[in-house]
Amino acid sequence: MACFVAPAFGAEQILLETKQAKVTISDFEASLVRIPEENRAEVLASKARIRKILENLIISKTFAAKAHKEGLDKDPALRKQMDLAAEMFWPRPDQPPAQGAQAPRFQCTGARIVLG
Repeated sequence: MACFVAPAFGAEQILLETKQAKVTISDFEASLVRIPEENRAEVLASKARIRKILENLIISKTFAAKAHKEGLDKDPALRKQMDLAAEMFWPRPDQPPAQGAQAPRFQCTGARIVLG
């Protein structure tokens, strides 16, 4: 696994990268929306939890890349499941939309991510 850091962190800054997939800051921030807003600060204060989120993202993206490469995204039944899963992220009419969260400052040293 490798990571790259530029002096100015952009939304598409790569945090983790394998041969099959990459995780960007915007991927990480989008994943935080699933965490209730009142719990996000606690999650972001934990390096272990951040590491776990990043690991889960790279695993999911790797599986998705492999499935796409094998053409599984063309299967009508799987396509329907993906459409239904995407619809679950729309806000309910009685709830305000979830607000995005800001990623913590990341630094890379070699192939390790260091949270600054």
